[in-house]
Order: sequence, then structure tokens, then C-alpha cells
Amino acid sequence: MMAQGKHFAHPQTRSRISKPLLFGAYSVVWIVAVAAFWLGGRADAMGYSIIALYIVLPLAAVVATFLMGKTEGFSLASGLLFIFVGVMYMLAPYLTFSLANMIAFEHVNMPDLTGLVFGAACGAIGLVLGVIARAVSAKLSRGSL
Repeated sequence: MMAQGKHFAHPQTRSRISKPLLFGAYSVVWIVAVAAFWLGGRADAMGYSIIALYIVLPLAAVVATFLMGKTEGFSLASGLLFIFVGVMYMLAPYLTFSLANMIAFEHVNMPDLTGLVFGAACGAIGLVLGVIARAVSAKLSRGSL
């Protein structure tokens, strides 16, 4: 029988989000965005690119890295997620528009590395905001803010 007011889980562990979950969640969003292109997004290329490449994927990168920064701070896992979202953002237009172009013209193109910079920038914004939120939360819990 459990005494009233006692919990099995430590209060800090209940608010933590697992690292594989963040990698997996971003991967699912990325896969859905790329699959949407091949399942009909090509018909409205401008709408697809605005929604997927300029809203959904950057927002997913910011949210995933924010949550990682808030739970982990600057760590190996947050650094890997930062690199991961940058590389995956670079691959999104490559596996959609560039691949369709390569299929149509039978010509192989290299990925555009500027996408890596944009994806990494979104990841950096989320990570820094998450680390700031972590620091503020720690100060509030200590009562020193």
C-alpha cells in the first residue's frame, strides 16, 4: 500500500523526454514530408515547398532541438540532434525536387549544402532556446530568480 502523497517516479524524471523519441519524432515528420511530395505534392510544387520546406521541417527542427536542449542542455546527444536535423533538412529537397529532376533528365546532381546551413540554423535556434529555458527553470526551482 502506497502512502498518500508519495510517488514512485522522481519528479525530474517525469518531465524528461527520451533522446531516441526526439530523433524518432523528427524522423517521422521528415519521412511524412518527403512522402507527401511523392504522393501528390509534386502537383502543387510551390505549395509543397512553402508548407514542407519552410514551415513544417524548420518548426519540427526547432521543437525537437528545443526539447533536447531543455532536457539535456549542451551534450553529445543535443549536438548529434543538431547535426542530424541539419543533414536531414539538406536531404529533404534533394530527395524530392532534385530527385524528380534527376529522374526526368537522367542526370545526377549533388545535394545543395546551403540546406545544411539552414537546417542547422533552425536546430541551433531551438537548442539555444531550450538551454535558456533549462537554465531559467533551474533558477526558478532553486528560487534564485
